Amino acid sequence: GKDMEELKKAINLRLRNKEIYKDIYSDEDLETAITLSKLSLKQLNIDNQDMIVQGAVIQLLSGQALLEAGREFTVHDGDITYDPPKVSDILMNQWTFEYTMYMKKLELYNL
Repeated sequence: GKDMEELKKAINLRLRNKEIYKDIYSDEDLETAITLSKLSLKQLNIDNQDMIVQGAVIQLLSGQALLEAGREFTVHDGDITYDPPKVSDILMNQWTFEYTMYMKKLELYNL
């Protein structure tokens, strides 16, 4: 419904602001992450849109980091080695930030 569309839009905006590739997550990926985030927070009696979005972002970043890690490589050509920037490292740095902020917000709920 409308609530799900607003949450998906918020997640996409947040991820674009984190230098993550535009539109790398399908609607199904977004909806699954939102649903899992809502379920987790419901157990704690928290119904806060920002927390739902942040929980979903954490799940999406960690999943994508695992996929990217499997695609990364180093090129060796004789004495020359090229090690391209690791997308998984960038994603995990963002995950760490999001997770830290999420946990600090949970502390505000005295959990």
